[in-house]
Amino acid sequence: MADEPATQAMDESADAASRSADLERLLPGEDPDTIHLDDALHWMAVYRELLEIKINLLTVAREARRNTEQSAVATELGGTDLPMLERERNRFEHRLAVWTARHREIAGPRPRVPGRRSRGRSDAPGRRRPAPSPGAGRSELRPLTAGDRPRSGRQK
Repeated sequence: MADEPATQAMDESADAASRSADLERLLPGEDPDTIHLDDALHWMAVYRELLEIKINLLTVAREARRNTEQSAVATELGGTDLPMLERERNRFEHRLAVWTARHREIAGPRPRVPGRRSRGRSDAPGRRRPAPSPGAGRSELRPLTAGDRPRSGRQK
């Protein structure tokens, strides 16, 4: 009977390891068949945040493994923790890709907007490139003449 809690803990760990590697495992409330754009955006944000957390945890674990003076610590991190975190990161990358594709599917093809570049860059104000100034690209400079100065009522 004394081994029962240890056996249960090992079973739970094995189950958690299996779930962490299951690319198609859904989180509570996640409906991959949704037709609502807001749902897709929500799950994209959820998986983006989870992915960011896993990447941060991987960074910390890798740094700890490099900096430890204890070989047992490095062995445990490299043999157990890092592979588990990498599987979880892979799962979150996959789920984010699934929701990104689902978002595109729900949104449908983007209508062609006159004046919009095909690369997704907008011609909206603030995004426009300034028009080249007259004579741009000339290599020779000439002194200003009276005709070049702005004509205003105020003199400086």
